[in-house]
Amino acid sequence: MEVAEIRTLRDKVGVTSVVDKIREARIRRFEHVKRRIVDALVRKCENLTMTGVKGGRDRPKY
Repeated sequence: MEVAEIRTLRDKVGVTSVVDKIREARIRRFEHVKRRIVDALVRKCENLTMTGVKGGRDRPKY
C-alpha cells in the first residue's frame, strides 16, 4: 500500500493520529491547571524560579 492509500483508508475509517491525541491531552492538562485558583499549590509552583537546576533527566544514551 502506498502512503496516499493509507491516508484515504484512515480518513474513511475515522482514525486520528497519535500526535493529535497527545497534543489534545497536553492541552487538556494545561487548561485544567490554569482553571485552578491562584492560591492552589500547582499554581504556586508555576511561579517558582529554580536557580542552578538543569532541566530534564540525565540518563545514558546507548
